[in-house]
Amino acid sequence: RTSSHFSNVSLSLRFKTIYAQAGIKTSSHSGRRTFATRLNAAGIGMRTIQNALGHANIQTTALYCDVTDDQLANAVNAI
Repeated sequence: RTSSHFSNVSLSLRFKTIYAQAGIKTSSHSGRRTFATRLNAAGIGMRTIQNALGHANIQTTALYCDVTDDQLANAVNAI
C-alpha cells in the first residue's frame, strides 16, 4: 500500500491471498468480472461500473460484464 491507495498489483496479490486462504481456486480477475456482472444485473449504468473498475475505455468495461440468463429472459419478455 502506498500513500492512501492500493496499487492494482498489491490489490490483486491481496485478493489472491484471500482466495487461497479460503480454499477458492480463482483469480482477482474473476472477482472483478463477477463484480461488474452483478452491478450490471442490478441495473447500475455502464459508466458507473467503468468508474468503479477504473477502466479508461468503456469497451473494456463491457467485456467484463457478462449477460445473465435472467437478463436475456427479461429483455425478451419486455417486448
